[in-house]
Amino acid sequence: TEVYVDKQNEMAGYQAIELCIDVVSVGNPTLPAPAPLVLIEAALKCGQSLLAGGNATVQKGLAKKLPSKPSDAFYLAAREYLRGREHSLVHEREMRKKGTIVDEDGTQAFSNHVIEFLRLWCEGHNLEMQDLLRVQEDNKKEINLIDQVCSLTSTIACDASVLRGMEQDELEELNLHLEFYAEILQGPCVGNQNFLALSTVMPETLKRILISKIHKPGQNETKTVGMVRAACCKIFAAMLEGGDDLNVMGVIVDVLDSESIRIIIREVYTRCQEIETDKKTPMAKNPELAAEYDALLSCGYDIMSVLMQIKDLCL
Repeated sequence: TEVYVDKQNEMAGYQAIELCIDVVSVGNPTLPAPAPLVLIEAALKCGQSLLAGGNATVQKGLAKKLPSKPSDAFYLAAREYLRGREHSLVHEREMRKKGTIVDEDGTQAFSNHVIEFLRLWCEGHNLEMQDLLRVQEDNKKEINLIDQVCSLTSTIACDASVLRGMEQDELEELNLHLEFYAEILQGPCVGNQNFLALSTVMPETLKRILISKIHKPGQNETKTVGMVRAACCKIFAAMLEGGDDLNVMGVIVDVLDSESIRIIIREVYTRCQEIETDKKTPMAKNPELAAEYDALLSCGYDIMSVLMQIKDLCL
């Protein structure tokens, strides 16, 4: 790890992360295809490698680069990449309803790289970078990238029928989004807590994911379903972390009504019981089941933590 961090810092000294921002900022309309997306994806991957582990030195380079001059181009380009995935997803689903086979156009993998790059900005509870995803005071036009990710997430998990039997790759994409939200909230970041709770549909989207029947054999894996549910509960807990904002609390109280809580706890308990009593595939011999079990326990812990915080504030 020390050797890797040293290499990250060495590359940061050559302004590698600044180069990544410049390349991503170019935007795919300005260069002939297919080179631009290949080049921009490489820049995103490079940026992820530089930031991996929450490298504070690289994050400082980013924090200095973005406000040093108007960075509108980066935010505008990133927003368009995310919008492109959203439009593509809607089109794919419309074609599937008509019975048309749709080939993957690459927008899913590409947007995943964008979101993971943005998530790594904030790793280690970097408050400055968390806020930069939402507001850019030095730019001519502020672009709220968190809002754009929320729009894409709500499109992926638009209703219970879409969630039921969701394809494994889309479910993994959804989980990546949820990990992004947890990272931008924890610390806590009050601005992002208030924005997600009060200005987006994320609380309702999280509830929908938690209470919907998702697993379907042959379509998705129970482990990923467990991870997604755990991530939702972690986000609810992160929205309340370190604060006593009654408006945020009110939203969560309204969303997590008693019936929803019963559904969530029953789902966690039932699945845990199935795993514990499965003699054919005991957890000790199946890492996948063990990981799912741990995710479900995390889900139960976080939802109970949320309930305790609500109880304490109400008292």
